[in-house]
Parts: sequence; C-alpha cells; structure tokens
Amino acid sequence: MNERANRVAHGLLTAGLQSGDAIGLYMSRSVGRCVAVIAVFKAGLTVVPLDRSWPRERLLFMAEQSGIKGLLAEDPQHASELATDLPVFTEAQFGQLSLDNPDIAINPKAAAWVLFTSGSTGQPKGVLYSHAAAAYRVRWFWGTYGFNVDERFAHRSSCNFIDAYWEIFGPLAHGATVVVPQAEADAHPAILLRDLQRHGVTHLVAVPSLLHTMFDIAASAGTTQQLKLRSVICSGEVLQPELLAQLRRALPAVRVFNTYGTTETWDAAVHIYEPGVGGNSISIGRPLPGVAAWVLDQQLKPLPVGVWGQLHVGGVGLSLGYVGSAAQP
Repeated sequence: MNERANRVAHGLLTAGLQSGDAIGLYMSRSVGRCVAVIAVFKAGLTVVPLDRSWPRERLLFMAEQSGIKGLLAEDPQHASELATDLPVFTEAQFGQLSLDNPDIAINPKAAAWVLFTSGSTGQPKGVLYSHAAAAYRVRWFWGTYGFNVDERFAHRSSCNFIDAYWEIFGPLAHGATVVVPQAEADAHPAILLRDLQRHGVTHLVAVPSLLHTMFDIAASAGTTQQLKLRSVICSGEVLQPELLAQLRRALPAVRVFNTYGTTETWDAAVHIYEPGVGGNSISIGRPLPGVAAWVLDQQLKPLPVGVWGQLHVGGVGLSLGYVGSAAQP
C-alpha cells in the first residue's frame, strides 16, 4: 500500500501540483481510495472528497468552493460525469514511477482535507482540518483506549465524513488491518453484517439507526455470535438507552463509545460504556485532553450547571476555519 501511494504521490507532483494545492477524490469506497488519500498527504496536497453517489450540482459546488486543481479517479471515464475541464489522474497512469517515499516536508499546520458541512443552517461550508489536529486525535484515541495490532477496522464511512479518517489511519498508523466492506453494504445492512462476520471485524463506526437495524437482523437470523466486534463507536446521531441495552444483550463484552463532535471539531467529547455498563440516560462525556468546551449564553457568558445554552469548543481539535476565511499557515 505504501509503494502504491508513493507512485501516485510522485505522479501528482510530476503533473505539476504543488504543496498546498487541493485535489478532488472522485472515487467510491475501496482500497484504491485509501491509497489515494495516503498519496495526497504524501504529496503535501489537500484532500477534497467528492463522493460519486452525491448529486452532481453539490459536487460541482464543492469543487469550485475548494479550488481543486484536478481530480483523482478510479477511471478517467468517471470524471465525465462531472463534465469539468479539470485534469483527471488515475493510479494506473503512474504505474512506472518511483516506489520511494517522496522527499516532501509536510507542514503539521497545513490542511489535510476539506470537508463540507451539511448546509442545514444555510449554504454548505468547506472546513479545513490540519494534519496536526488529525494526528493528535488518531494517536490519542488509539493510545488511550488500548487498541491492539490485531484489530480489524471496518472502513465504511464516506470520506466526506470525518469518521472515515479514523477508520483508515487508526489501524494503518499502528500496524493493524483495514477491512473495506463491499459497496452494496451501504444500502443493505444485511450485507454489511455478513462482511463484518466474514472478515472478523473487531471495530465499527456507525450511526445508531444502522446499528439498531443490523443487530435486529443478526438476532432474527441467530448469527449475532458470529460477530467478533470488541468496540463500537456511535456517531452522527443520538445514542438512545434502548440501543445501548440492545448492544449489551447482543454482545455483552463490547465497548461502546459515544462520541460528540462536528465537521469543525472532529470529537469534542467522548464517553465510553465499558462491558456491563448501561444506563437510563446517555452522556456525551468529557472533552478530550487539549480540547476546551463551554456552555455559553448569547452574550458568550458561561452558564451554570443545568441551564441550556450553546456549546463552544476550542483547543487542539479545532479546524483551521472555513474555505475562503481560514487562517492559513
């Protein structure tokens, strides 16, 4: 994988892309996409994921806003779906280039990726996230919670969502294994369940609604015990006590992480439910070390315990800012 990524990185640099340039990843979830993400980082470039399943108009908006200089695709014909004049690159075209690591110094404060918000409060915004903040989150989570090199992480999240980078770099940075479920698993929880069982996946990140459906299917089929899961991260939706109880019944030894964050902060807080621990109320936990969180009123003044307010987050996990208004290193 490292040699494949090196070839792509050399190819992108040979094509004239320069450190700090943004490049669009117009790819479906695959091992090749993992290689592409690593290659872009090695070349000192910024990843802008463009999920092929998303509407063309949204992808064009994201490409324009982030100022990408080209597209990295699985097949050059795929790029015609976007109908842009951007240069298109594929891993195959760089097959004869060097296998050595590129001699590129990566600025830790530089942007590793641009991820776009949902736009639920207006126009989607491109959020720049630094290499330093991403590396901190990966190292801290792995080291704090005692993952091992025999872990098998499922990489099922879209690269448009920040959880995907934990699924890739959590295991790869520590010598563990990434398992990439087949594309059909996105729409069919039963297929995802079979992939997790077949490949002995030990760690999964998923929204609570997907977990609920998947464990219902496993219970109905009597195949729950075929799962090798040791830990589950609930992300993206509210974790309800009923789901936690369901997970406890299905896999009593599984650790359940409830994470709370946004595109701008990754995980602002985390709470772990160790085996045997449940509860009638669910906590989002405490801020990560180096992350500060305050509940403030509209005048940005701290509120006492038990009073509703807005959550403000700062510290090491905070993004660089939005495209067009970020403080660039």
